[in-house]
Amino acid sequence: MTGPLAGVKVLDFGQIVSAPMAGMWLGDQGAEVIKVEGPEGDPLASLGPAKAGLGAMYAAVNRGKTLEVIDLSDEANRPRLEALIAWADVLIQNFRPGVAARLGLGWARAQEINDRLIYVSISGFGDDGPYAGQRVYDMAVQAISGLAGAQTLASGGKPTLMAGIVADKVTALTAAQAATAALFERETSGRGQHVECVMLDSALAFHWPDGMWNQSFIEDEKGGASAFPEYAMLNKPLPAKDGAVIIGAMQYKEAQALARAIGEDDLLNDARFSDLKRWRENGKPFWRLLAARIAEMPVAELRKGFLREDAVGAVIANAGDIADDPQVRHRSLILTLDEPGVGSVYAPRHPPRFSRTPAHAPRPAPRRL
Repeated sequence: MTGPLAGVKVLDFGQIVSAPMAGMWLGDQGAEVIKVEGPEGDPLASLGPAKAGLGAMYAAVNRGKTLEVIDLSDEANRPRLEALIAWADVLIQNFRPGVAARLGLGWARAQEINDRLIYVSISGFGDDGPYAGQRVYDMAVQAISGLAGAQTLASGGKPTLMAGIVADKVTALTAAQAATAALFERETSGRGQHVECVMLDSALAFHWPDGMWNQSFIEDEKGGASAFPEYAMLNKPLPAKDGAVIIGAMQYKEAQALARAIGEDDLLNDARFSDLKRWRENGKPFWRLLAARIAEMPVAELRKGFLREDAVGAVIANAGDIADDPQVRHRSLILTLDEPGVGSVYAPRHPPRFSRTPAHAPRPAPRRL
């Protein structure tokens, strides 16, 4: 095995996305990951597009793992389950609160079996509180954390869910980072610990820096919107002649670069936009003028202008276009792997790049025979 986590053993009881994706990150970084599924399988396996019985989303968050199918409710399987717990350095589960304990896999029993175990519990709202027992999916966490409400600035004042399951995925990243932090601490103490990762907690912390800045200063009057108008403009796609782009400027020099990038150098001589103060005071007409010009231009020309002038701007890619983006190709961000019985499959490259201990290239997901 290669990667910075080579030699680390991970036991993954996760289903759907948050816990399996956390285990996948650790596996990409060199850990050996055993995924345990019950006879009914992971519900994710039947969601979305599939080929030869392999779901695309299931493959994406379970790549590189080995699979054991174990009926967790059958006492005859208890010795094997406890042997796996004794073997593991990290256990990851996202059962609803209380379920793991009822199955004999909770933290209290796990630490009796393996006192060096890093036990990572993922849940939607945590083990206590008024929402603790509620069934949770990503959209509920987006609603309560403020992520959905913040989209009103870019969607005509209507709350809108982010299209991706961002709360699930940011919780997966949080859990993977927390597991490695606990492994690092174990090198000093020699002891394992319970790490609780809650989707609501993770999403709110992720959302906070920009989405909650009007709520930050305790003694000031709180604003209703999560961001100022210019920031909302940065989140609104602009139509171009043959596609759409996104643009942005938080600094005056960036506004100047945008004007040059689209051939509107005369804007820089307009008294309304001649310095930072005036530009901020007249933001709406500035953005309207840029939008009108962009609507007349092809995206290829806009991309060249953004790059030439070092402007904040990008062409909005449809899913089928991403692999052809020049930067995506240059960094080899989409790789090909062979899934037995399925054929060639695209998969993303592991994002961090380690100079001495490179992460794994994508490896096949486990299959039920």
